[in-house]
Formats: sequence, C-alpha cells, structure tokens
Amino acid sequence: MYPSKLEIDRSVSKLRLNSKDFSNLSNDVLISMLQNVIKNIKSTSYYWISVASENKEYDKKYLEGEDWISGPFSTIVAIEYYIKFLQDESNLDISNFDENTNKLKVFH
Repeated sequence: MYPSKLEIDRSVSKLRLNSKDFSNLSNDVLISMLQNVIKNIKSTSYYWISVASENKEYDKKYLEGEDWISGPFSTIVAIEYYIKFLQDESNLDISNFDENTNKLKVFH
C-alpha cells in the first residue's frame, strides 16, 4: 500500500538523474505536481505520524504534536509557499537569484 524504502530511494535517484528536465518544466506543470504532492501528504499523514510515534515509542497521543509540526504540517506549508512563488504571489527578492546554479537565496 505504501512505498518501501527501496522504492523511495529509487524514486529519489530517478529525480536526481532527471533533475535537468525537471528544472525545465513550466510553472503550471510544477504547480499541478506540487498540489498533488500536498494531496498525497494529506492522505498519508496519519500513517506518517503513526510510524514516527511508533519509532519514538510514544505511549500518549498528545506527544505526537512535535511530529505533526515537523512533518506533514511544515512540509505542506513549505510546498504552499513554493506554489505561491511559482504563481508570482510571494514577496521574494528576485535579485538574489543565481542563474548559474538555478537557486534563489531566501534566507540571509
């Protein structure tokens, strides 16, 4: 039902191998992909937190709050921020963009 660590590692390797093609995708395609990622996170977040709390051997439900904040919640917020940037709805200083590395310095 859920991908194994090996499947995830293969997917990450595939992304690395195709990173140049990925960087050439249009903003609309990227936005659509990122919105699907958010949907997937929402559908797997309870499993994500269950596994995290089992690994930390939590015995109380309220102890899972840290995992929610550092896991699904923060990931979705970061992706939503990236979507806003792609839609030109962010207040980022584009003068910090380095065309050679295709990176934008966000934090100083």
